[in-house]
Amino acid sequence: MKLPQNADRILSVRMKGLIYNDTLIVSFYDKPRISYDPVVYARPEETYDWRFAARMTTCIVCPIGMSSFERHAIELLKHVARPLLYYHPDAEQGGSLYYFPTADSIDAWVQGKIAKTQWKWALDNEYWMDFQNNQFQKFLSEVACETDPRYH
Repeated sequence: MKLPQNADRILSVRMKGLIYNDTLIVSFYDKPRISYDPVVYARPEETYDWRFAARMTTCIVCPIGMSSFERHAIELLKHVARPLLYYHPDAEQGGSLYYFPTADSIDAWVQGKIAKTQWKWALDNEYWMDFQNNQFQKFLSEVACETDPRYH
């Protein structure tokens, strides 16, 4: 599996045993949009190896209604610190995603019918309040490239 654009820089830092203290931004917009570090650029139709982001606080920035949003969120949640944050600049709306096993999977596991590796998982979405959306929009406007009017 391939890495998103810019991930090699983060991976080289991680290979030295270091970790970024800042939130990793995963942008599904074309480059350049954000002059911030760490940021990676991904394409919605691609599949990526997200292991480089292990234990990092991560935020997906993408258009609302991106068809592969849930697929990428689930894959990221297998590796990153929880919750996974997201923000849709076009809707000025964000939230926090949590990933948990379904109650049926846990019941079946307790009864010895399935292994943990067979659990089914679900996403839980906690929408941000207005002040959180405003804070993140302000952050994006501060780190946005001057050529991107979407964030100004």
